Amino acid sequence: MKNAFGKTSVVKMLVFAFVVAGLALIVPYSVSEAAQRVGDYEIEIVGTEVTITDYFGTTQYLTLPRSVFGWPVTKIKNNAFNGPNNIKELYIPNTIKEIGNSAFVHCMEMTKVTFEPGSSLSVLNPGVFSHCYKLTSISIPDSVRYIEGQAFACSIGLQSVIFSSNSKLAGIGRYAFYDCESLERFAFPASVTSIGDSAFNGSCEPSMLVFYGSNPPTFGTSVFGGNNITDVLVPNLSVDRYKIALMWQTNINMNAIRGF
Repeated sequence: MKNAFGKTSVVKMLVFAFVVAGLALIVPYSVSEAAQRVGDYEIEIVGTEVTITDYFGTTQYLTLPRSVFGWPVTKIKNNAFNGPNNIKELYIPNTIKEIGNSAFVHCMEMTKVTFEPGSSLSVLNPGVFSHCYKLTSISIPDSVRYIEGQAFACSIGLQSVIFSSNSKLAGIGRYAFYDCESLERFAFPASVTSIGDSAFNGSCEPSMLVFYGSNPPTFGTSVFGGNNITDVLVPNLSVDRYKIALMWQTNINMNAIRGF
């Protein structure tokens, strides 16, 4: 009886087998697991990336891990570090691409947050640093495009929010800095195109605003609180445009708007 498979068929089958084997060697291994406790953290591993889902530590000076089991830590889940806890200073590595809603809410002892240079974080999600009463200053990574609603609301000790000239910030959400009563000055990067309702309202009463954009952003209703705004600095050639854009913000004296 003749072999049911001709020579050509056998060769094709062997080639196919080697190709499949080769693919198996080059496809990265990945896993998907339920939450598990690793040291002071609860984590989830999905694919080849790690998400921090909870924290049980007591340290005051916390540097988040760059990797666990060799997988990069890329995400912090909603409410993962919800306080109160002992964290005073927090260092966030540039592997982190997403920080969930209210991830650090009520971290009431936290005074300082540092992002590693080269961050790829694009959004500060709602409530992420809200009610952090002792947080005094924060430098926002250049990669951040949106500060969402209530991101820093009720962080009453916040005095300065720092952006570099390379900031890509486009929008500030509703109530983002609501009740940040120690925030006396705010400088908006040139890239900002929208500022949401009551973003700086409540007991947040900055006395100086600086806008670097030639074109005013779109302003929501009652963006600024109080009657303490004495200086609004804008590019020289944009004074009239800002006066028109801000005329509905009733607590801003149009005479306060001047060029630099």
